[in-house]
Amino acid sequence: MVPGTILFDPNFRFHDGKTGEKLFVVLNDGRSGSFVTVKSTSNDTRYTFVYGCQIMGRHPHFYLPKGSCCLDGHTWLCLDEFYEFDSHALFGRVTDGHIHRIGVLPAAITLELLSCVTNCEDISATHAQDILMVWRDLKDQVQSKR
Repeated sequence: MVPGTILFDPNFRFHDGKTGEKLFVVLNDGRSGSFVTVKSTSNDTRYTFVYGCQIMGRHPHFYLPKGSCCLDGHTWLCLDEFYEFDSHALFGRVTDGHIHRIGVLPAAITLELLSCVTNCEDISATHAQDILMVWRDLKDQVQSKR
């Protein structure tokens, strides 16, 4: 899996222990042994309609307007909660069909998202360093294709 991969889990387990359907986005490449992810929402009641990184408000998020990626509608990535999954376990759940791969964010959007995430108050220093390393690698790949 690559950073920016969008997954759908019909039985996503939230931090409060509840489960439900959820789209979420992978932020790193799993080389550390785990994947760091963020959940998404299409509920606009707490969020702005300003594209991209919005981390200064009460509800930090990254806004993806309809048409900016493979998702059907307006989508907000919630940057106040990060979810970590063991890389082997997540790969297994995708491979066995329990979690579905929806698509991948365009590289330019993924770079913006990763840069945004590394500046969030709610991300751990370890996760931020891991994501920053992935951001540098992706940036180098994008620049080498130009």
